[in-house]
Amino acid sequence: MNIGYKTHLYVGATVEAITATVAFAAITSITPPATTVDEIDGTNMDQSDYVRRFGPGLIDPGTVQFELEWNPSDATHDLIRAMIAGRETRYMEIRFDGLSPVVKFGGRGFFTEFTPSAPMDGKMTATATIRPSDGLWVEVA
Repeated sequence: MNIGYKTHLYVGATVEAITATVAFAAITSITPPATTVDEIDGTNMDQSDYVRRFGPGLIDPGTVQFELEWNPSDATHDLIRAMIAGRETRYMEIRFDGLSPVVKFGGRGFFTEFTPSAPMDGKMTATATIRPSDGLWVEVA
Protein backbone atom coordinates (compact mmCIF):
# COMPACT_ATOMS: atom_id res chain seq x y z
CA MET A 1 0.00 0.00 0.00
CA ASN A 2 1.25 3.48 -0.85
CA ILE A 3 0.37 6.80 0.75
CA GLY A 4 0.81 10.30 -0.65
CA TYR A 5 3.37 11.34 1.95
CA LYS A 6 6.48 12.85 0.33
CA THR A 7 4.70 13.81 -2.90
CA HIS A 8 5.99 17.14 -4.20
CA LEU A 9 5.31 19.62 -6.99
CA TYR A 10 8.25 21.25 -8.74
CA VAL A 11 8.40 24.02 -11.33
CA GLY A 12 11.11 25.30 -13.65
CA ALA A 13 13.08 28.26 -12.32
CA THR A 14 12.37 30.20 -15.54
CA VAL A 15 9.96 30.08 -18.47
CA GLU A 16 12.77 28.62 -20.61
CA ALA A 17 13.81 25.89 -18.12
CA ILE A 18 13.46 22.29 -19.31
CA THR A 19 13.83 20.85 -15.81
CA ALA A 20 11.76 21.46 -12.67
CA THR A 21 14.02 22.48 -9.79
CA VAL A 22 11.91 24.75 -7.53
CA ALA A 23 9.72 22.86 -5.02
CA PHE A 24 6.49 24.49 -3.87
CA ALA A 25 6.43 24.70 -0.07
CA ALA A 26 3.93 23.20 2.39
CA ILE A 27 1.74 21.22 -0.02
CA THR A 28 -0.84 19.10 1.81
CA SER A 29 -2.62 17.44 -1.14
CA ILE A 30 -2.03 16.95 -4.88
CA THR A 31 -4.42 15.55 -7.47
CA PRO A 32 -2.62 14.65 -10.72
CA PRO A 33 -4.35 15.30 -14.06
CA ALA A 34 -7.39 13.15 -14.81
CA THR A 35 -7.16 12.48 -18.53
CA THR A 36 -10.45 12.14 -20.40
CA VAL A 37 -11.42 11.41 -24.01
CA ASP A 38 -14.38 13.16 -25.66
CA GLU A 39 -17.02 10.90 -27.20
CA ILE A 40 -18.13 11.58 -30.76
CA ASP A 41 -21.63 10.37 -31.61
CA GLY A 42 -21.41 8.82 -35.09
CA THR A 43 -25.02 7.63 -35.21
CA ASN A 44 -26.84 8.21 -38.48
CA MET A 45 -30.39 7.74 -39.70
CA ASP A 46 -29.54 4.82 -42.02
CA GLN A 47 -28.83 2.43 -39.15
CA SER A 48 -31.47 -0.27 -38.80
CA ASP A 49 -30.57 -1.59 -35.35
CA TYR A 50 -31.51 1.49 -33.24
CA VAL A 51 -28.09 1.49 -31.58
CA ARG A 52 -25.92 4.59 -31.24
CA ARG A 53 -22.37 4.50 -32.60
CA PHE A 54 -19.51 6.25 -30.76
CA GLY A 55 -15.89 6.95 -31.45
CA PRO A 56 -13.07 8.63 -29.55
CA GLY A 57 -12.64 12.39 -29.94
CA LEU A 58 -10.05 14.77 -28.57
CA ILE A 59 -8.12 13.99 -25.39
CA ASP A 60 -8.40 16.49 -22.55
CA PRO A 61 -5.21 16.40 -20.43
CA GLY A 62 -7.16 17.44 -17.32
CA THR A 63 -5.85 19.68 -14.55
CA VAL A 64 -3.52 19.39 -11.58
CA GLN A 65 -5.09 20.55 -8.34
CA PHE A 66 -3.30 21.04 -5.07
CA GLU A 67 -3.75 22.47 -1.60
CA LEU A 68 -1.10 24.03 0.57
CA GLU A 69 -0.58 25.72 3.90
CA TRP A 70 -0.53 29.28 2.66
CA ASN A 71 2.19 31.64 3.82
CA PRO A 72 1.91 35.06 2.12
CA SER A 73 5.64 35.67 2.62
CA ASP A 74 6.81 32.33 1.16
CA ALA A 75 8.73 32.84 -2.08
CA THR A 76 7.15 29.84 -3.83
CA HIS A 77 3.66 31.10 -3.00
CA ASP A 78 4.63 34.49 -4.43
CA LEU A 79 5.86 32.64 -7.52
CA ILE A 80 2.37 31.26 -8.14
CA ARG A 81 0.89 34.78 -8.14
CA ALA A 82 3.72 36.03 -10.36
CA MET A 83 3.18 33.20 -12.85
CA ILE A 84 -0.54 33.99 -12.99
CA ALA A 85 0.08 37.73 -13.44
CA GLY A 86 2.67 37.03 -16.14
CA ARG A 87 0.53 34.35 -17.82
CA GLU A 88 3.61 32.12 -17.71
CA THR A 89 3.80 28.56 -18.93
CA ARG A 90 6.61 26.52 -17.35
CA TYR A 91 7.85 22.97 -17.11
CA MET A 92 6.47 21.26 -13.97
CA GLU A 93 6.71 17.85 -12.31
CA ILE A 94 4.79 15.91 -9.69
CA ARG A 95 7.29 13.67 -7.90
CA PHE A 96 6.20 10.74 -5.78
CA ASP A 97 9.37 10.80 -3.67
CA GLY A 98 7.91 8.35 -1.14
CA LEU A 99 7.90 5.53 -3.71
CA SER A 100 10.88 3.36 -4.51
CA PRO A 101 11.88 3.95 -7.21
CA VAL A 102 10.67 7.56 -7.34
CA VAL A 103 7.94 8.15 -9.95
CA LYS A 104 7.69 11.51 -11.75
CA PHE A 105 5.05 12.95 -14.09
CA GLY A 106 5.69 16.20 -15.88
CA GLY A 107 5.08 18.60 -18.70
CA ARG A 108 4.47 22.27 -19.39
CA GLY A 109 1.58 24.01 -17.67
CA PHE A 110 0.17 27.28 -16.38
CA PHE A 111 -1.86 28.30 -13.34
CA THR A 112 -5.57 28.90 -13.88
CA GLU A 113 -6.47 29.54 -10.24
CA PHE A 114 -4.95 30.40 -6.87
CA THR A 115 -7.36 30.90 -3.97
CA PRO A 116 -5.94 31.72 -0.52
CA SER A 117 -8.05 31.39 2.62
CA ALA A 118 -7.37 32.93 6.03
CA PRO A 119 -9.92 31.70 8.59
CA MET A 120 -10.01 33.47 11.94
CA ASP A 121 -9.57 30.26 13.92
CA GLY A 122 -7.56 27.92 11.71
CA LYS A 123 -4.52 27.56 9.53
CA MET A 124 -4.28 29.64 6.38
CA THR A 125 -4.57 27.50 3.25
CA ALA A 126 -4.74 27.94 -0.50
CA THR A 127 -5.90 25.91 -3.45
CA ALA A 128 -4.43 26.11 -6.92
CA THR A 129 -5.10 24.63 -10.34
CA ILE A 130 -2.64 24.00 -13.15
CA ARG A 131 -3.66 23.29 -16.74
CA PRO A 132 -1.21 21.23 -18.83
CA SER A 133 -0.49 23.31 -21.92
CA ASP A 134 1.41 21.12 -24.39
CA GLY A 135 -0.44 17.82 -24.24
CA LEU A 136 -0.47 15.05 -21.69
CA TRP A 137 1.87 15.05 -18.72
CA VAL A 138 3.93 11.91 -19.06
CA GLU A 139 6.12 9.80 -16.82
CA VAL A 140 9.63 11.26 -16.69
CA ALA A 141 12.72 9.09 -16.40
